[in-house]
Amino acid sequence: SFGFEYIEFFKVFIKASVILLYPSNILVKSSHYFRYIILFFAVFSVLHSFITFFIGASFLEFNLVNPYEIKQLDGQSYVGYIFGSYIDTFKNCEIGICTFRNNGPFDEPGYWGTFLGLYIAARRIEFKSSEFLILFLSGVFTFSLAFFALIFLYFITLLRKHFLSIFISVFTFFLFLLIFLPTIIEQYLFSRLSFNSLFLERGAGVLV
Repeated sequence: SFGFEYIEFFKVFIKASVILLYPSNILVKSSHYFRYIILFFAVFSVLHSFITFFIGASFLEFNLVNPYEIKQLDGQSYVGYIFGSYIDTFKNCEIGICTFRNNGPFDEPGYWGTFLGLYIAARRIEFKSSEFLILFLSGVFTFSLAFFALIFLYFITLLRKHFLSIFISVFTFFLFLLIFLPTIIEQYLFSRLSFNSLFLERGAGVLV
């Protein structure tokens, strides 16, 4: 056991050393390309979310193979679209409006939402930029509790002087959803605050 852990540590150390020894211009270029890769997936996730929101269904959707047995037992299936997917049990249509928890390039919406929240905060992306708008909307459509919490903390950090106005805006937004779209709030937010009683573990996106 000790030998295996030592080998794993050594492998990570070698990889980290190689990255650190790369010429700085390669690291800068890699970061630059990574930024556009994230934007690429975010744009398509936002577009498909809007299409579903206004139309309810999309001819661009197709069924995907569900590789997770636990999700199959829970009756969950993956629905794919161009460069993304979502889980069919997290789709809800109410008063002519259809929403779903967008997975983006990941296999769960919470992973994508958490990543976007951390990515926005780590890069300190300006609020007024188009990049922030795209990433923010993509995160919103994951309905990820982690994303909303991370973005809220990010707003507080950068706009400490305007904390009260931020709090009122966020409270008003959720109050509006609670009044006019209660089913969506229940399915996407409140129902995910408890553990799955059948499998004793969180389902896809239950906590995040």
